[in-house]
Amino acid sequence: MSPDGLRTAIVILLDDLAPEVADARYELGNYGPNEVELHVTLLFPFVPRDRVADAVLDSLRAFFAGRPRPSFALARVAAFAEGTIYASPEPAAPLVELIGALAARFPETPPYGGVHEETVPHATLAYPTGDESRVRARVQPLLPAACEPAHASLIEEFEPCRWRELHRLPFAEGA
Repeated sequence: MSPDGLRTAIVILLDDLAPEVADARYELGNYGPNEVELHVTLLFPFVPRDRVADAVLDSLRAFFAGRPRPSFALARVAAFAEGTIYASPEPAAPLVELIGALAARFPETPPYGGVHEETVPHATLAYPTGDESRVRARVQPLLPAACEPAHASLIEEFEPCRWRELHRLPFAEGA
């Protein structure tokens, strides 16, 4: 973590790719306008904000420029054992491979700090609320939502729990 406590992450932002799902997420009341929009996390936590230097950015740009756009759909509503409710991107394999390659490029920043044995790509809809049926009823009819992102994003926490896009990281052209 940065000396100032602010973090970075690499994500695929989805508000523009799956706007109806994003709108439903906000309507459900679990997210405010300054939090990270609907997204699939690729690497979090990433390098501390004060270490995001030109060399890191150049490495990220080269990494994503050498990879085709992932193509997936937010296909179903699911939940982790602890109760976080999410939209499951399918097929997951291209995202799992992308996350693995990115983690190998930056081994000092394993996905989720290395606390999970398996990385499960997901787009969080709600943290444990005790009302999973309400989330499912609102979001499942909107699925599948096809997503083919043109870029990943390096985002930064600029104040505690307030995030913004810092850099776009385009995938390979025409891929």
